[in-house]
Amino acid sequence: MQRDASLLLDMFRATSQIVQFKGELTFERFRTDAKTQSAIIHQFLLIGEVAKLISDDFKNNFSCRGSGDSIIKAEFIGRIK
Repeated sequence: MQRDASLLLDMFRATSQIVQFKGELTFERFRTDAKTQSAIIHQFLLIGEVAKLISDDFKNNFSCRGSGDSIIKAEFIGRIK
């Protein structure tokens, strides 16, 4: 359980970084800012990788659905294209 807590904290930190990197940036400006895109995408990928490490007990107790990979592909990367 301690490992799950640490992993969730890592995911929270990555989410905080995304919010910080995005700041007041509009989507149109984001589309042309390769550095911010890279930084934000990296954090989403980190969240997806960390999500895979969460224990099955935790996932079963909290009804986690989908994987980090499917969320990233469907909700984020698809919008950039």
